[in-house]
Amino acid sequence: MANIASIVALIRDAILGKDVREALASGIETINTEVENTTQRQTTLETNMAVVEANEVVRIDNELGRVEAEDQRVSEVDAIVAAYDAATKANLSVEVSNARTSTVKNKAFGVLDDRLEEIEQDHKTHLAESAQEINLLNSQMTVVSNDIIDIQAEIISNYTSLDTKIDAQASGSPKGVYPTLADLETAYPTGNTNIYIVSADGHWYYWSGMAWSDGGQYQAVLSSFANKLNNSDAAANITTTSANSNIHINGLGLWFIYSGYSASYQIIPAVAGHIYYARVKITTDSIGKLQNKFRLYYSDGTYTESGISTIPINGISSQLITATKTLNANITIRTATIIGLVTRVNQMVVDLTDLFGIGNEPSLTEFEELLNNFPNAWFDSSNDINFIQSVLLNTFLSSKNDIVEQNTLLIQQSYLPSQVLKTISRNTDKLILWYDIDKKIVYAVDSDLVVTDRIQLYASDDYGITWENVFTANAGIRRFYTLESGYHILNTTSSRLQRVAPDFNGYADWVGDTVTSCLNSALGFAEHDGVILYAEYGNTVGTNYRILKSIDDGVTWTVANDGTTIFHWHSIQVDPYTGYFWACSGDSEDDCKIMCSEDGGATWVTKTSGLQSDRAVGLVFYENEVIWAMDTAGTKPYIMKANKANFVPVQIGEVPYGATTLGVSKTIDGLTFGWSRVEENSSQRESCVLWVTNGITIKEIQKFAIKPENVINTVTVGFTDATMIDDENKWFGNAAGTVLDGLLGFVLPLGI
Repeated sequence: MANIASIVALIRDAILGKDVREALASGIETINTEVENTTQRQTTLETNMAVVEANEVVRIDNELGRVEAEDQRVSEVDAIVAAYDAATKANLSVEVSNARTSTVKNKAFGVLDDRLEEIEQDHKTHLAESAQEINLLNSQMTVVSNDIIDIQAEIISNYTSLDTKIDAQASGSPKGVYPTLADLETAYPTGNTNIYIVSADGHWYYWSGMAWSDGGQYQAVLSSFANKLNNSDAAANITTTSANSNIHINGLGLWFIYSGYSASYQIIPAVAGHIYYARVKITTDSIGKLQNKFRLYYSDGTYTESGISTIPINGISSQLITATKTLNANITIRTATIIGLVTRVNQMVVDLTDLFGIGNEPSLTEFEELLNNFPNAWFDSSNDINFIQSVLLNTFLSSKNDIVEQNTLLIQQSYLPSQVLKTISRNTDKLILWYDIDKKIVYAVDSDLVVTDRIQLYASDDYGITWENVFTANAGIRRFYTLESGYHILNTTSSRLQRVAPDFNGYADWVGDTVTSCLNSALGFAEHDGVILYAEYGNTVGTNYRILKSIDDGVTWTVANDGTTIFHWHSIQVDPYTGYFWACSGDSEDDCKIMCSEDGGATWVTKTSGLQSDRAVGLVFYENEVIWAMDTAGTKPYIMKANKANFVPVQIGEVPYGATTLGVSKTIDGLTFGWSRVEENSSQRESCVLWVTNGITIKEIQKFAIKPENVINTVTVGFTDATMIDDENKWFGNAAGTVLDGLLGFVLPLGI
């Protein structure tokens, strides 16, 4: 900035006019320059202020927008909070309402405190009952411990009398059989008060407090004089030299003609009062040259003789002989008056008293029922006889003659003689209706009553070991099914479908036409996505057998397929991979169809038809294909499969023994499992079979021999009614007319 004061001083001090003028001019110029500079700065300042003011206006506008947006967000959050509060309140109301209701007791409480009070009271009662049970168990454990000590003392003091002494101990009965000690230790790592048999060594084991301890041999091997029983065709040919002589049965595969005792032949340590089972099979050209009569020749020269009868046309001679002396003995079979060549195929001698205990010996027929479950009804020559210990055989026959106590663990851990199936139960007085594979409940009716009198429904939650009468119908119960909702559907001899509450309290009829029974409960009902289908079955010509449909949990029913293009329906199922319904029908070529509905039963597409190979009773579903077996006896039955995409049926192979397959299910390891029966036109009538396939190979699981009287009669025998397989590979079926009549429960083997 210019120094104005110095310029003013120059003007005042100037004397001469020119100096005054110069001082004035210089001052004015200086002031003008300063004014111009000031004016320029003012202009710049005003310009800058204008920019600042413009920016401030923008900032203020932006701030106002932000405030407005924040207000909107706050409003939205307030709305969300309000909605959440309302929903939470509603949910809490529902939860509180649900908490006041007990579905187990089917009871609603006025306030939650009332229900909690009742729960506390129930808990108090349960604790009191548990205390009583614990006291009782402690008492029983004391008794068992004392008995085990007594048994050990008996074993040490007198090993040869172990069988009788163990049988005499009521609380010492084995409660299960395990293949190895390791299996027992896995099943009960902390022990219990029971004793168990280990098949590997034939010993019984008890819990010592720290580990499972060996109690010694549980009964001697079945026969000390024949460690292996022959099942080959290696018998030597022998010629009888005279009529009415005896042929000694020798364990080395030879026969010797002799009329008396010889220490050179097979020796049996006979015990007075023991009952012996003797059995021989001869070739067909030898029939007529032997009597069905056996002798025990004692070392003192005397003998005991069995009864006599004609040897059957199958060439099997078998009798029971009761020893009268405790001496070494030979066993012989008598020859007939016809002299000639006699060829034996098999032979067997069993001490039934040693096996089952005094007074518990089975009859000839009962013991041979058991033998009929071995291949060709004989022990295999490679099978050590000590596998068939008395506890296993007792278990197998216990349901028939009560040889030993039926116990859940004992039965579940015991194997059939084939060593393939594990038995769950056998009931000769029950018929299977339905197995609820989710709740593990078996339902059955009485088998010894005509169908119109089978009004009592029984349920078992221990796989058929014990039964409870849960419902009484107003007519004979033919079929039974449990819906996903828990309600039950009954088909009775009143030709009605009846809907029963989950707790079996009352029932209601279907208001509509009468209905016929389905072929099989396991395959006659199907349910998916709120749709229930039911397939009728019958054999009356001119009757339309239908597929019925319910979309209100079985309250009402309509017709989904009127059956005009088929004779009758075999099955209705749901494909778990697609949710589609599939139906199978029969029986003539025109009636044989496999059909599919993709719209809940509204419309149906025929996948294959016109051949007996299309005659199926159920399908097993895989992701890309289905497998079934032929329901036919008039032609050779095959196991079939087809790809879902093009559905061209192809043969996997023949059904074993040419049996008619009546149903299929999938095992837990993904195999197709089938059960069968023998019909009047079956090519063979000796046996029916359980089989499995992986879609490539077929394997026989178990053959069931048909009773001799049914082999020659044209009756339908074997498995008709059976169940689906649960997630533990358990399965139930009715074996009608076989050597094992009754309701049978099995754990199926894994693999093929």
